[in-house]
Amino acid sequence: MPKKSAQASLSAFLPLDLGGLFMRGIVASLILLGALGAIGQVHGHEVVDGPFGAIVDHQKPFSFRSDDERVRYARQQQMRAFSAHFRTIEASVKYGAPFDGLIAANAASLENLGQGLAELFRPEVPMESGRHGAKSDIWSEPSRFALHVKGFQAAASNLRQATNDRVPLAAPLQAMRHQCLACHQSFRVFAPR
Repeated sequence: MPKKSAQASLSAFLPLDLGGLFMRGIVASLILLGALGAIGQVHGHEVVDGPFGAIVDHQKPFSFRSDDERVRYARQQQMRAFSAHFRTIEASVKYGAPFDGLIAANAASLENLGQGLAELFRPEVPMESGRHGAKSDIWSEPSRFALHVKGFQAAASNLRQATNDRVPLAAPLQAMRHQCLACHQSFRVFAPR
């Protein structure tokens, strides 16, 4: 039995005119998506080409009005990375999530990211007026801020070492959390809840 074409198969389910129209619509859509992919934008979103085809990144493109906005954005993303690594460890240690195999890698990431913590605040870019974020005290009290950075780095190192030594992690995790909260209490304005 000869193989049927895609159009012939569709025609069995749809009247011939609709099947042909359907196929022409698919071809036209594919051509349009290919053209838009080449441009790199679909409805204002960035298109990322790769082995799984053209994927729309619904979070981009970003529009920054100033260098300060770029600095704040990068800093916020890095701080979210700290939080994500910490919260992943916390989920296993404190709440029993079944991801113990991820603890060591996340602790190592916290330690590695902590080495660049002070660098995130080298450009003096405090929060915008009326917003939440980094207080200007970071730059007006650099010695005090440096103590918090060193405290975070030490706690991250201790947490990573505890994962290597396979000792209970509740105390080093709490010490890490204390460092985060102490710094934020002194140097961050929180978003209203």
